[in-house]
Amino acid sequence: MLAKISTIIEKHPWVITGLILLITIGFGAMVPMLNMGTSLEDFLPDTAVVHANRRVSQYFGENQEVLLIKVDKEKSENSISPQALREEYKVAKKLEGIPHVEGTVGVESFVDMVCNMEFGKNLEDCPDREIISAYNDIMSNQTIENIKMLDFNDPNEPKEVDYHPSLPGLKSADCLDIKNYYIQLKNDTLIFTIEVYDLSKLNSTVKTFSRLNVVEWYIEFRNLIMPDEHMNTTYRITAHIEPSSIWIIGKKPIENLLNIFQQIRNHTLSSFKKEVYLWIKPYGEQFFIPVILNESIFHFNIKENKIIINVPRDEIGRFGVAPRMGNMEFPARIGATRAGVRFYQTPHLKLPWFRVSISTEYLQHILEKIQDKPLLNSLFQRLYSKENLSLEDIDNMFTFIEYDSLDLTDIDSRWVIIDRAPDNGYSNSTLFIKPFFMEDLKNSILTFLSKDSRSKPRSTLILVMMNGSISEDELKKTSREIADAVESMDSSLEAISMNVTGSGLILSEINKTTDAANRMIAPG
Repeated sequence: MLAKISTIIEKHPWVITGLILLITIGFGAMVPMLNMGTSLEDFLPDTAVVHANRRVSQYFGENQEVLLIKVDKEKSENSISPQALREEYKVAKKLEGIPHVEGTVGVESFVDMVCNMEFGKNLEDCPDREIISAYNDIMSNQTIENIKMLDFNDPNEPKEVDYHPSLPGLKSADCLDIKNYYIQLKNDTLIFTIEVYDLSKLNSTVKTFSRLNVVEWYIEFRNLIMPDEHMNTTYRITAHIEPSSIWIIGKKPIENLLNIFQQIRNHTLSSFKKEVYLWIKPYGEQFFIPVILNESIFHFNIKENKIIINVPRDEIGRFGVAPRMGNMEFPARIGATRAGVRFYQTPHLKLPWFRVSISTEYLQHILEKIQDKPLLNSLFQRLYSKENLSLEDIDNMFTFIEYDSLDLTDIDSRWVIIDRAPDNGYSNSTLFIKPFFMEDLKNSILTFLSKDSRSKPRSTLILVMMNGSISEDELKKTSREIADAVESMDSSLEAISMNVTGSGLILSEINKTTDAANRMIAPG
């Protein structure tokens, strides 16, 4: 067979040469039309950087393509300064408008999330102070120490209690004089501690207050995290002592007499009950609403002269302080605090509480009747106006009150403050309650920052996620559009500079180089 082929070639050499030449020219002319596909995996070395890129793909899903934008500080002090974060946020939002871009992730996106939660604004609209506060909240550790709210103890001052002249009793007491106060979060319990100058005369039955039968030690505060102004609520947590009511208006006389007899029989007629109250002043209102916290307790530490109030976080969370709903929880910053001592006293005769209450059901019935009688309605409105109250305010109070009787001690304006610390203004100290998800944000931020300095990093990253289901041509086109957008914006930025890389761009460059090489070697 080979002998026959060689004979043909010897007899017709130009025919064979021409045939080979035609085949070569035909294939050579088709080379530029070929689509030279390349696999990035074949060109990547086996290094830690490549493995990290694969982990990013696994983290955000195999159906997504990721571009990396390296951000370096320029005129900014670091890559996470307020100005730098604003520019990073601006770039990220611009890129999210490009087709096939599904989102961006970076330090700026985490800070933006907290800015919206704490201040009700996005990062771009927040002043430097709020951006720094949001970032520090993420990066901080939950404080578990007992925070001393006053830098210096409030001085020991004589506290004169003005009684009715016919009522002898205590005229001055160090147990009513605030020395300092503390707030602590421990094992999902908020601990409010009020330190006074002397509790030694205060025994378990609180006999010292025979002439002041309703007394409160309190810490007033606000939640400084307010995404909306309507959440600007003032709270007052109190250690409340008072004797039991002996007569309830609205009940039958025989029921009240049986109640008195039962207290005498149980030797509780002259004893005091200890309860934790939360007084709430809603936004835009002039009055406080008292709520008994049934799960909270307080006790007197006679040895250390401290009144210690333990409040479960979930119980106070129902009223807007670091609430939790399932797996969702919100931060809180307890601030604008001050402590005080106050007691109830009748305004004119300066007498203690008469231990008379009124049934809430009976009171609502009376108010409904008053509103139907113009003369009585006008008279009562005048009386309520002196207490900065209206019938509408009282109706609103019933929505918060869960117990079945009220008395004059539930009217905040009837109380007399005997001491307050600080004497003017509020403490500058705060307690930040950090939700668990912020710890996850902190760990995520640390992976985006350069290792040169975690406090003032020179560089950070922005990840741009693209739809991984698009074609290879669309991927290259979108990657190039992102790179061009970054290059265009980079010239107008002052605080930072940026560089882009990613599989889509690398693949595009490899294909360009391959096409150029093929065109060089192709004939013609």
